[in-house]
Amino acid sequence: MIWNPGNIWKTNIPVLDYFEFKLVLLENEKVKKWESGNNRIFNLEHIINLLEKENISGIKEIIVIKENDMTYTYDEKNSILNVKCKWNE
Repeated sequence: MIWNPGNIWKTNIPVLDYFEFKLVLLENEKVKKWESGNNRIFNLEHIINLLEKENISGIKEIIVIKENDMTYTYDEKNSILNVKCKWNE
């Protein structure tokens, strides 16, 4: 991931329907700390269903959905899905 102003880390991922992940803090290319808790789950089918329910009218260009500790923002005009999550101590 690449750091951006506002302590926002970004990366591009291949198009996958489902994967599990966990955030890891590296220092000098070595693991310094794993975040606590269960693995996070990215389930594209579930996210699409949430977005469709939120935008039943089909008129929103930007849709924001919060679920558990994840925030999904979909920019329909540019076909960009942003996923935000906070570090679990």
